[in-house]
Amino acid sequence: MHKTPAIVILGAASLPTARRIQRRYPQAPVYALQGRVEADIAYADFGATLRVLYQSGTPIVALCAAGIVIRSLAPVLADKEQEPPVLAVAEDASAVVPLLGGLAGVNHIAREIAAIFGIEAAITTAGELRFGTCLLNPPDGYALADVEEGKRFVADLLGGETVRVEGEAPWLAAARLPLDEDAGRRIRVSCVRTAASDELLIHPRALVLAVDAGEADLADKVRATLAAHGLAEAALAGLL
Repeated sequence: MHKTPAIVILGAASLPTARRIQRRYPQAPVYALQGRVEADIAYADFGATLRVLYQSGTPIVALCAAGIVIRSLAPVLADKEQEPPVLAVAEDASAVVPLLGGLAGVNHIAREIAAIFGIEAAITTAGELRFGTCLLNPPDGYALADVEEGKRFVADLLGGETVRVEGEAPWLAAARLPLDEDAGRRIRVSCVRTAASDELLIHPRALVLAVDAGEADLADKVRATLAAHGLAEAALAGLL
């Protein structure tokens, strides 16, 4: 998880569960309704608090009914690619339900929290259930070239298309993909900038570029150098 989550509760009955989740994420504050229960941060309006956290990109772990979270966030839901992870957790820890943020690792967080309580997370993402991995949310060290193309690609696989994999990606080797060496569609793990048709391009963060210290317009020159060699910016791991 790249950003510390906020754990939000409504009543005192949720506090023990919240504190157990907090032990997994020690920097995560527990937000509680003012005057009802003492926690780390008091709030006056549940819905407004969720919306502020959501719009700031903060992952939300809400210990309440999923419906309350959905109704609270409905007015600010917009770009799926930008949304943070949002989960609903039952106050007695009997259920962990990822609601939003599939591209931001919500299912991974849901599994981490579910493991605290020895239960299974309620994963509903079709691609992840079928293939055992989320192609639209590669692990650290990899970046998807085009999310929209990725959505179409995953839809084709769910519809029965087969695929071949080119390039080094151990996490894909462990997935349950419909592999076929002669498949017309392929997943290519490469630093190249542009994808071919019927191809899902995933960039490994594998490029290192040597630069002169203090060079003017460095960012523009780095971009131009990568473009001139047909390489993707997302594949850049660091500068020397």
